[in-house]
Amino acid sequence: MQLPLALVLPTPAVIHGGPAPPQFEPSSSSSPQWSATLRRDWDVLGPFPLRARETHFLSPGFPFGDSALGSAFTRNDSETWPSSLADGGQVGWSSALQDDDGHLSVSFPDIRFETIRAYEGWAALQHHAFLHTTLKIAPNGTDVSNPPRFIVVKVQQASFFAIMPSVRDQRFVLEWHAGNIYAYPRSPQQTISLPTIGSLGAEFDIFVSADYEIRLFGDPHARSDTRPVIEINFSVELPVTTLGSVSREPHLDVIPDFVDGWPVGRVLSIGLRADVDDWTISAVKVANGLMTLSIVPADFTIIAEGQSRLITLELTISEPYTTPEIPLVITLQNKSGSGSIELFASVAVVHHQMETGSVLRTTHLVGGTAVHTLAKPPRGDATGLPIVYLHGAAVEIDDPELPDSLSQQPHSCWGFDWHGPSTTHALATVPALAEILASHPSFSKQPLFREDSRFVLVGHSNGGQGSWFLASRHPDRVAAVMPAAAYMKSQQYVAWSMERAAHFTDPEILSTLKAAMAGDDNDLTAGNLVGMPILALHGGSDENVPTYHTRELVSTIRTWSKISGYGDPHLSFIEMPGRPHWFDGYFASVPETQQFLDVATRLSSMPQYPLPPCQWTHTVMWPGETGSLHGFRVLEVEVPGRLARLTVKLTEDGAVRVQTTNVRRFSIDHMLLHATKARDSSPRSIIVDEYHIPSSTWLDNLQKTHQSLELVHSETWQVSEQHIGSDISGPVSHALDTASVIRCVVADHDPHGRSVARRLAHILLSYLALDTEIITSSQAINAPLSNGTVIVISSGAVTNGFAQMMLHDSGITLGEGRIIMHDQVLKARSTGVLFRRTVFDREQGSTSIVFVAGTDPSGLERALRLVPFRTGVPIPEWIAVGEDADELGAGGIIGAGFWNRSRR
Repeated sequence: MQLPLALVLPTPAVIHGGPAPPQFEPSSSSSPQWSATLRRDWDVLGPFPLRARETHFLSPGFPFGDSALGSAFTRNDSETWPSSLADGGQVGWSSALQDDDGHLSVSFPDIRFETIRAYEGWAALQHHAFLHTTLKIAPNGTDVSNPPRFIVVKVQQASFFAIMPSVRDQRFVLEWHAGNIYAYPRSPQQTISLPTIGSLGAEFDIFVSADYEIRLFGDPHARSDTRPVIEINFSVELPVTTLGSVSREPHLDVIPDFVDGWPVGRVLSIGLRADVDDWTISAVKVANGLMTLSIVPADFTIIAEGQSRLITLELTISEPYTTPEIPLVITLQNKSGSGSIELFASVAVVHHQMETGSVLRTTHLVGGTAVHTLAKPPRGDATGLPIVYLHGAAVEIDDPELPDSLSQQPHSCWGFDWHGPSTTHALATVPALAEILASHPSFSKQPLFREDSRFVLVGHSNGGQGSWFLASRHPDRVAAVMPAAAYMKSQQYVAWSMERAAHFTDPEILSTLKAAMAGDDNDLTAGNLVGMPILALHGGSDENVPTYHTRELVSTIRTWSKISGYGDPHLSFIEMPGRPHWFDGYFASVPETQQFLDVATRLSSMPQYPLPPCQWTHTVMWPGETGSLHGFRVLEVEVPGRLARLTVKLTEDGAVRVQTTNVRRFSIDHMLLHATKARDSSPRSIIVDEYHIPSSTWLDNLQKTHQSLELVHSETWQVSEQHIGSDISGPVSHALDTASVIRCVVADHDPHGRSVARRLAHILLSYLALDTEIITSSQAINAPLSNGTVIVISSGAVTNGFAQMMLHDSGITLGEGRIIMHDQVLKARSTGVLFRRTVFDREQGSTSIVFVAGTDPSGLERALRLVPFRTGVPIPEWIAVGEDADELGAGGIIGAGFWNRSRR
């Protein structure tokens, strides 16, 4: 029988063009009693130069600050604002008309972008515009009962938006919501609470941050134009709901396919949304009784009002399931405990027969929720190494052309699709799929690859850069790599030369921000790939990712190969003259690709450590996200935020010589030490920074542990008696790589904190497919600490008891109206802080806690925008930002950095 296998990993939020977004509903909506009307004539102010993602620091309403917009807003056509993009250096108001489908095109024909592009390149096209219109909500007749409590807003390809009531008091705080900037079709519904609406209705100002990015809209030259155009869809609906209702969001479902009646994966997730009130799920049953579903995790599952969640279930069946759907009965209890409801829902099931060799959707757990992987069968048995394929951004897992982008392999299964904590997903896919197939009645008797097998990595565009990233960070897991049309790093893809903050930011702060992003820089770790079989591809006329990126990465690897004296680096580069970013038969048009895969998939499933004489250098930025190279692994650095290197030489006389740079702890795989000995078969001598480690010491350690040999530097190098694993310090973004559902903790009576939590939960689900549970500080204090990620919200207006408990004896206090960080007291209005700390527990493991806090609600809003849910947002381990950031961007940073080993 043919055995299907493929790996599909959800894609990080970096877009390279892609198809036009779907059209929206008209800009007017009504319920039986009320209507919502959006003014179609939008006010436009801009353009203003900036680098990608800069509105995470700047006010999204730039050139207006949040406080200015919140107090009053009027359009003044006689006023102008500085902008270096315009002739004369000033810009004013213009207008743009939204069509009946909710689509809005924004461009600036008077700006000579082509002239600036001649010397600044693509960076000249990056710009920001501020948009404004109004929304009216009014009764349809004399019946003014049941005024709407919330609206549903659909925003595509805009970064942020805000809705401000025309009547407000001095306590009003402007709340920015993240738009669906990548037009994800699986984005959850975005509901926004409204203030109490009187019998005459209400009017609201709508503000939108419109940011032009090459990654999003592409190069205008590709459409034979010189003008960059921002394309946005914006609509508002008044949903018809019943008080206490809970709704299904079936487009969020993650369901495994079935083969011969058995699921290809034991977990599934279903999308639910709480329209009004908080709800706890008490039970999920299958109406026909043919299978059993249990909630994961089993303790309690809360859906907050206005929140969408993925409810993850473990599936158990005892006989083949052949019906076309799974009828669910979901029992929920409201927050007060005064009532319960039963929600009936049907989940469609896709059935296959083993003989057809169909492409399969498999599921496994990542981050506490079910994720999809596509499995494509080989023509023969599955004894070859599996192939993991990372697709490009703007490509969905259900794209019908995706399974045909690579040819069916003779003996290897392959997969595709990544998004969010993608490295973890990619690394988990091979063992998860091996386990699924081994336990499946139709596949378990077939030859299979090992759960701990190495794999071959292939990727295109954003998936191509992911291939470079994954292979260079985990070189002992990847047997060979074939990246195509990949960019080297985000700040090189579109240069940061037009960054506004560069004019106002302390150079030391800028260097810290750069260090926060260095972990994503593939050129810094390219030397780790010396000796790995590589076939790099790139179109010579790629209009999306310049061919320069692959050329430069290939050059960097060859340089490291020369330094190491390695000789042939097993590296090939094929540049396809005149070819664009993507075309039908991209891989099949190059005969060398199949030849490469035929050889690569027959490599050993286990790392083959090099024999002496051999030398290499292992470069590491963050040990927690990096595996081993030839059995050597950096576990902890001396100074976080700086590169660490191990230069290793296995000599002919039997010595292991190691030279370290910024390394505090590292390990050596015991297989390397057992497999390679000196010429006289005596144990190898280990010399670290010219310090000899006695063989008796490390041999005794290995005999006790049968694990890797761990060495630690404390005045001298010595063998560590404890194996505590790798240090997981690093930028705040690392906390989003979580082992379980994220818990978001707000103070017991903090409505603004709950608003922040709901918006953050929406962001994490939309952009990273991460599920979040919102709970109060009292609930968190009484619950066990999970081994995943906890996000703590502190508004500066209400004390969060859980935050106090977690920060006890840390030197940090989140108080009402002020924040103390060791010897620094922050009490200025609208100051926000974002930082990450790690709690270790022998039984639970490590918990990463992210604190999102402000001196007041305005400062909390500022801290929320710092959460790095998109790539290219440079947030280190801690950061404090003041109100000046509204206008100066990163120039408003008060302080930023990484904790030292004492976590200070």
